[in-house]
Amino acid sequence: MRKFVSAGAAFYMLGRGERLMKSEIFHRYDPVRFVIWPRADKWDVLERVGNEWVRLTDSLFDSENEAFVFAYDKFCNEQDGARMK
Repeated sequence: MRKFVSAGAAFYMLGRGERLMKSEIFHRYDPVRFVIWPRADKWDVLERVGNEWVRLTDSLFDSENEAFVFAYDKFCNEQDGARMK
């Protein structure tokens, strides 16, 4: 499992068979916002919205990097939108 933190949001990249622990999900300083994980031979992305997990897209990605870039772009666009207000 790897973690990337940007602007207080954590992106977790899980390997096959890995799971997040409650202590990681509810971490005080960098709460989990996105999880990228292998699903069959593709990669999936979930976003934590409140206490719910939401799939960002119905599509699956060919690589972990492709899934991460999709999630990070969404996050950056939200940050840009918040600055514009």
